Order: sequence, then structure tokens, then C-alpha cells
Amino acid sequence: SFVASESAFAYFQAARAYLEDHGKPIALYSDKHSVFRTNKPEQAEGGMTQFGRTLHELNIDILCANAPRAKGRVERAHKTLQDRLVKELRLAGANDIEAGNALLPAFMADYNRRFAKPARNDKDLHRPLAPHDDLDGSFAWRVERTVTNSLTVQYDGVMFILEPNEITRALAQQEGHRLRLPGWPDRGPPPGPGPALPHLRPDHPRRSGRHCREQAAQRGVGDVPGDAGGVAAESQEPEGASKNGPGGAHVRRQVNRTAIAAVRSVYHACTNVEGAMQATFFATDEDLLEVAGWLLAIPGMSLFEVASRPDMPIRQFKSTVEVAETFTEPGRSFSAWLEATGVPPVLRQIEFNRETQHKLKAKGRTELKSPAMIGIRSNNYQCGCLANSTISCWNEKGARQRSMYDPAVLDQVDWKLLRSTMTGLQRKLMKAAPAKLGRYPIMETAFAKMRAGELQLWNWGSPCAFPSPLVTVA
Repeated sequence: SFVASESAFAYFQAARAYLEDHGKPIALYSDKHSVFRTNKPEQAEGGMTQFGRTLHELNIDILCANAPRAKGRVERAHKTLQDRLVKELRLAGANDIEAGNALLPAFMADYNRRFAKPARNDKDLHRPLAPHDDLDGSFAWRVERTVTNSLTVQYDGVMFILEPNEITRALAQQEGHRLRLPGWPDRGPPPGPGPALPHLRPDHPRRSGRHCREQAAQRGVGDVPGDAGGVAAESQEPEGASKNGPGGAHVRRQVNRTAIAAVRSVYHACTNVEGAMQATFFATDEDLLEVAGWLLAIPGMSLFEVASRPDMPIRQFKSTVEVAETFTEPGRSFSAWLEATGVPPVLRQIEFNRETQHKLKAKGRTELKSPAMIGIRSNNYQCGCLANSTISCWNEKGARQRSMYDPAVLDQVDWKLLRSTMTGLQRKLMKAAPAKLGRYPIMETAFAKMRAGELQLWNWGSPCAFPSPLVTVA
């Protein structure tokens, strides 16, 4: 679709729509635009941009081309579209973003019908979204700010005064504490109820009114009712300020909108913890079958595929033989549910868009959803190397703060049993692994092949062969 500018938020919207329709790719191949990479690690989270961090959380690699020639097919298509599409828009009388977006579906269908070529290898390596993949949480703009001893936080030239309570005092007492503000998702300000902070107010902006308006517009902060979620903010206007100049009525309203959205973010950040329990390890298909055997040996444990095949029902696995049969299909992922943890999985129907329906000759697929599900997924091979696998599930605080489940449903989960089950699996992984890459266990068959020189591990961006100083043998 057409957007006002090439920004992180525009890529958030496009990437999320793609993932919801097609699933997760193994890697994203891009240029070196500042949305995808940064040369100043101190200005980004962990050396990554906001978009890079989002892909990292969803276990998607990002590969940046060193020259336009490396992705010639894309650049050639861009050249064609920049000529042909402009003429089509002019002939259709489309002179704004809305009219252009209304024309795109018909243009894309006609363009693909005339010029599309079948892929040399039509194998689909997309992975279905796992139960623990939180798109709302991942596709969000996040910043960190320091809580001062006077319980203030500064963001975008505005100082926010936090209401004194147990949470905010604890943050201020931690020396050098950086408060994470997960705000401004791709669809607007953070959802959900906010805290009752009647004394929180923004201080005077330290930047020009024009800068405040531009920054708020870039972050998509729209009109937010002052009483929404129980948040109240006061506008602090300097005495004698002009109603139309900097600090006047328009700027005050804009600062208030920014303040209200940031207050909600502060509340979510103050109570936020890591949203899931996760164990990362390296495993071949044989090792994954061993993990599946551990799960099936637990009384009351059921094993399912994460998402059904197109227009097919969800499969339940009774043995590792049935699990092994699915390894010929793309995406070696499955889910486990322990009956004693409560909240049985429910079926959720996902309807494909028209393009996917036409490509797959199917209407949709089925997923299983439960806050008590344990997800097991493998990233298969990346760049010829064995990538990591993960076992993960929600923890209670993360599910209550970040998941879409109703609180009444979350009350029915035996979180203590779920945690102990997950901890037991983590211990089994550590005990069964003969080696580690850093702190991540390498399972027996994977290490045997690595030691024999038959495979290398994908160390999140670079291959790792044995022997290596990064690999420690138990």
C-alpha cells in the first residue's frame, strides 16, 4: 500500500499483514536502509533498530544486501513499477493516497496475471505463527528512560511526573535503572486500561511547538480521551502564552495527547516482566523426536500440530512416529498441552486472503489457542547451517499483561504446574546436551554431526563449526 513516508511504522504495518497471511519466513532480505540496520549501536536497542528488534523477537533473520545488484529482481521490478504504476495512477485519476490504495488490488492482480513467473523451487518454508508469538507486543515502538529520584521520566522533550507508589519508588531506588516504555504499536496508542494517576502531568516542553507536532504526528499519536483507562493529565501553560504561538492551544493539545499515550506506556512498563518462559537449543530432527518423546511420556500431555494444513483439521500426535511423518512438511513445529494445567485448547479458524486462497486452492486453516500451551518449534536450516529450536510458553504476568486472553480465562490456568513442567523440560535439555554454544545446549545427534564435520550451527548471523571457542563440551 501507499504510505506517507518510508518509516518503521509503515514497515511494521506491511510486515504484520504479511505474517498474518503467510506465516513467518526464515529470513528477510533487504537493503541497508536505516529502518533495517544501524551503524550506531548506542542509538538502538542492543545494536538493532526497532524493526530489527521486532524480527529478532519473532525469530526471523534479517540479511542486508551490500549492493543493489545483490537483489536485482527486486530493483528491476521497482524500475518497472515506478514507470508503469505512475501512468496507471494518472489514467485512473488517482491523486492521493486513498485513491491510490483503492486502485492497487486490481493493478496487482492484472500485473501478476501478465508477468508472474513460477518459482524454480516452489517449496514453502514459511513457519506458522506460534501460540507465544505476540504481534501486538513485537510490532511496537520501544524506548528506555531513566527514573529519577524525584519520580520523573523524560521523553521527547516532555517531563512526566509519576505518582508515588510502591512500583515507582522501587524503580527510582534502583541505581541507573532504565525504564522500558513499550508504546505506540502499529495501530495506535497502547491498548487496555491505564492506571489511576490523577497527579501525573507533563512539564513544559523544551522543544519548539513545531517539533512537538512533527514528533507526535510521526508516532501516530491521535486523539485520546482524557478519561480513557482512568488516566488524567493536566496541561501546564506558561503564563501569558499566546493562544496561537508556540505553547498555545494547538501545542498544548498535542503535548497532552503525547502525555496520555506515554502515561499508559509507563504503567505497562512499570509492571512488565518477560512475557514468556523459553528454552533455546540446537537440535536435528532426531533430537526433536526425542523431545517429543519426553512430552508424550508426561501423564496427561497431548501433542498437536501448531496449525493445520490448508482446509484440513488439526492433527493430534499419539507417538513420535506420527510426529516424524510431519517432518517432510515445511515448519517443524508442534504444541503441547498438559490437561492438569487447565483451559483446554480451542479451535480458531483463519481465513486466507484472496491471493493465498488462489495460490493454495484452499480457504484457510485451523489453529489451537490456549494460554497453557507449550510451543516447540525448529527453524530448520539457515544459510546451510542448523538454526536454533525453542520450547516456550506464557508465564502468568506476561500472559496477563501482553496476551489477548480474558482475565477470567487466565484465572483457570495452573501457572505453578505450567512453570514446573517448563522447568523440568529445561533441565532435561541441559542434562541431555553433550555441549553448548555459548549458554545454549546442543543436543546429542546435532553435536555428533557437528563434531564429524557434517553440519555447522547458525550462530544468529554467522556459521559456527567445530572446534570453536564458542562451543564448550560437557
